[in-house]
Amino acid sequence: METKEGRYQRILNFIDQYLESGDFYNVTLISHTLNLIKNEFNYIDWAGIYEKTPKVKTLFLSYYVGELGCDIISFDKGVCGKCATTKETQFCNDVSKVPYHIACSDTTKSEIVVPIISNKKLLAVLDIDSDILNAFDEIDQKYLEEISTRLSLVL
Repeated sequence: METKEGRYQRILNFIDQYLESGDFYNVTLISHTLNLIKNEFNYIDWAGIYEKTPKVKTLFLSYYVGELGCDIISFDKGVCGKCATTKETQFCNDVSKVPYHIACSDTTKSEIVVPIISNKKLLAVLDIDSDILNAFDEIDQKYLEEISTRLSLVL
């Protein structure tokens, strides 16, 4: 049976092969990556990227897989907004206990949001949701941060 680390490593290898080929469309690579994240892990129900708007402190939903998400999130709202403000990964093991959580889906129980940064500037956040409490751990954080670093090259 393949480990969680092995599945994440397979996703990273896929991204690396795409990047090394130099022959790809950014939207395709990002879409494939989000699909792999959602489909490799049975506890992940939604995966998306919220990009920073150029002039105001808001994020807009650009790429995702899963049910409809929130279209626009202000930096002062939700776990994504907190991630954008702090530029640090945010764990939310039980969204019902986080007063600033935005309920884009009634079924979401836990969430992890990872900043996507280039040259110390926030480009976007990688938002991953689960319908299971306490779904995410340090392994998810480590590999999602590595994925975010690679995605910063194409956003």
